Amino acid sequence: MTVYIAFPASEKLHRNTLAFSEAVEKQPGVIHQQLIDEISHDFISEVLAAFFDGPVQSLNMQGSMASVMNGVMTIIGKASRALVNKVFHKVSVEEQAMLVREFLAMQIIANDAPHCGFPLEPSVASRAATMFEGFRAGQGNEDELVTIMGLYADGAIEYFFDRTLGAVKVGAITRGLVGAGRGTIHKAAHSTMQKSLPGLHPKVRQPVLNYFESMMIEV
Repeated sequence: MTVYIAFPASEKLHRNTLAFSEAVEKQPGVIHQQLIDEISHDFISEVLAAFFDGPVQSLNMQGSMASVMNGVMTIIGKASRALVNKVFHKVSVEEQAMLVREFLAMQIIANDAPHCGFPLEPSVASRAATMFEGFRAGQGNEDELVTIMGLYADGAIEYFFDRTLGAVKVGAITRGLVGAGRGTIHKAAHSTMQKSLPGLHPKVRQPVLNYFESMMIEV
């Protein structure tokens, strides 16, 4: 059994991912650009909804904090979409096969429903479970909270960003843009975690922690 950080995937995203795999298997010499575009667009939207909109809704968050979270979603969304559009329109047929493998690797079935996610190292999963339990018991460590949430962000960036965009070979200029975009996404995600969660009142923060803990799924 492996512990994943995962979120429910829409039926459309799941269906298109399987259709993309089948299309590449049947027509490996054809670039299936429409499916690539649809998958990447929906995937970015659903990742943002899972990691940012979900916590906001768990708090019924309004005012300045909601504005900050929405601002971060906008920054990450714009950077991700711009880079995906630039990189995935350069894909070769060989790279397309690699892209299929990366997309399929993120697909898991949990509770008979499609999810998207990435695996945690056993030591990290154990550490995260201990951290969440500590906060439930009223003995949480805020430094550990920031560290674990940082690992959530780093895992998402590695599996959802690095591995998919890394499947496509690009020139030096585009590679530089990808690196800069990754830096923007990394900074925005970590900054949000560091500035928002530790300062929340425990009664306000716990629903958010419950939400993030619910993303830990054993498959």
